[in-house]
Amino acid sequence: MSLALYFFLAIFGIVAVIGIFGAFFTVDQQTRRVVTRFGKFVRVASPGLGWKVPFIDRVSQPISLRVQQLDLTELTYTDKGTSVTIQANVQYVVDENDGSVQQAFYKLSTPEGQIKSHVSSSIRAKVPQMTLEAVQKNQAEIAGHVKAELTETMRQYGYIIADVLVTKADPDQSVVQANNE
Repeated sequence: MSLALYFFLAIFGIVAVIGIFGAFFTVDQQTRRVVTRFGKFVRVASPGLGWKVPFIDRVSQPISLRVQQLDLTELTYTDKGTSVTIQANVQYVVDENDGSVQQAFYKLSTPEGQIKSHVSSSIRAKVPQMTLEAVQKNQAEIAGHVKAELTETMRQYGYIIADVLVTKADPDQSVVQANNE
């Protein structure tokens, strides 16, 4: 046999081994992966050992199905113009439904940014209609308002809003000092 034939067989063997090992991938628990062929969606891969066409199919990074938390701080004003800093926590998760995983993968590049924008808008719509005392006493009402609006919006992107908690509603420090005096 000639040297060229040995070289060809060696190259073919290397490509075959890479192809065989490149055909398999794993998906961890509480995650999903999107498989694409030449950039077009093929399927959502569930936990376990998966198979793809070597050199043609691509597999995304894992998409977490765990509940994630986003901490937010928003400065807004009450009905009398008193500034109030509201701290909120939003707990969200990608819906396990394959169609929702596909939407979450393709429709939003940064869900945190979308959530922050909607929470800010929702708080700024609700709090200016309330007195300072009402804001401090009805934090659950504010959280409910934010959750209702956020749930409706994020559902179309494949996300479920598990909970929204308003943890603080503090007026400006000058207002606190004036009340104390």
